[in-house]
Amino acid sequence: MSRRLPPLNQLRAFEAAARHLSFKGAADELNVTHAAVSHQIKALEEYLDAQLFHRVTRGVRLTDEARALSEELNNAFDRMDFAVNRFRSTDMTGSLRISVVPWYGNRLIVPGLPGFHTANPGLSVDLGFSYELVDFANSDFHAALRHGLGNWPGLDQYSVHRDLVSPLCAPELVTGINLPLAPQDIATLDLAIARGQDEAWLNWFAEAGISKMLEPNFIEFDNRALATEYALGGNGVCLPDIQAMQLELDSGRFVRLHPLAQRLESGLHLVFPKSPFPDPRLKLFADWLKTVLSPATDTR
Repeated sequence: MSRRLPPLNQLRAFEAAARHLSFKGAADELNVTHAAVSHQIKALEEYLDAQLFHRVTRGVRLTDEARALSEELNNAFDRMDFAVNRFRSTDMTGSLRISVVPWYGNRLIVPGLPGFHTANPGLSVDLGFSYELVDFANSDFHAALRHGLGNWPGLDQYSVHRDLVSPLCAPELVTGINLPLAPQDIATLDLAIARGQDEAWLNWFAEAGISKMLEPNFIEFDNRALATEYALGGNGVCLPDIQAMQLELDSGRFVRLHPLAQRLESGLHLVFPKSPFPDPRLKLFADWLKTVLSPATDTR
């Protein structure tokens, strides 16, 4: 069957510009110039004998007729993407760009990456370190490692593990003190927390038998990494995921103050843009991450 279609580059330029509602966004995604995108869309409008965009002050707006075309092309490109990925999924080659917070990347991923690459020749993982949430629409990242409860709008995810938290501190903070400490003694120390996460400490103490605390001395930080660094410096106690702190525990930089480890609903997730055809290489990487962070024993 003969298909009468405009050039693929014109359709790609239109579909990308429609998603971004920006010629510049489409140009960045397709790695071409703004002028090239504008030229391709103008040529497509001439081919279709129809206007596709309204030019407005800050970008472009789809015409009513073009909106339906945009949705159909988006679905068509998704199906093409799936077909290509399914064809190449058996050898899992290429490159994955993963955004990750430096704290997790340096401790959990970088040490094991040589082993991952040895086990998966032809597939490379390129990490981008940042504390900012990645904007998938305007970046070349395939996925990101995020901490939280999951279910972020517009994203799918593979859950890597749930947090298992227990009080840790540097050994110099408790020099000469017999461990484990009673929960009420831990409550008298400086307790490092990430902003808005004081309930994690309160829940741990509640499970440890202290339902009411009299003015705990919380030291608040912007994120969990800074709270953990504070404790590593011998200044106080943190309540991190002990699975992520295994290197510090094995090296003696951290000691556990109490055997109670509490399993939380929060944890690490590999997130990526929603798609009916997820990249199968992401599942491979997520499964590997699970082996890196195998669940610790939940002692109570």
